[in-house]
Amino acid sequence: DAVFGKLLNQMELSEKKISFHLSGGGDVLLKISRIRYFERQLRLTRIHTESGIFETRDRLDEILERLPKQVFLRCHNSMIVNLTCVQIIRNDSFVLDDGSEIAISRSFRKEVRERFLEWVEKNSL
Repeated sequence: DAVFGKLLNQMELSEKKISFHLSGGGDVLLKISRIRYFERQLRLTRIHTESGIFETRDRLDEILERLPKQVFLRCHNSMIVNLTCVQIIRNDSFVLDDGSEIAISRSFRKEVRERFLEWVEKNSL
């Protein structure tokens, strides 16, 4: 039953979508499961997805409030990562399944490690 519940929860999450107003005009609707990470530079946030990169002016704290907390994690002042994409955790970075390296800042390190280990425990079959 526990395994079935985990699978059902992951399936429900994979179908959810979120919209963003793009910096160049227009809006985009993205499946949450397709978002790999968010990166803030200057006044733009880049949304890295399986199908490309989108830019919005939304701040990371605003975006994080709209995302499922069990899957997305702030790991740096300028980064939010989707835990389902993480393949390796190092002391100062995540390596994603596509080879991207996401920095973990010192100020977030303890919380990130705890949250990641909790996520792995809850999502391992």
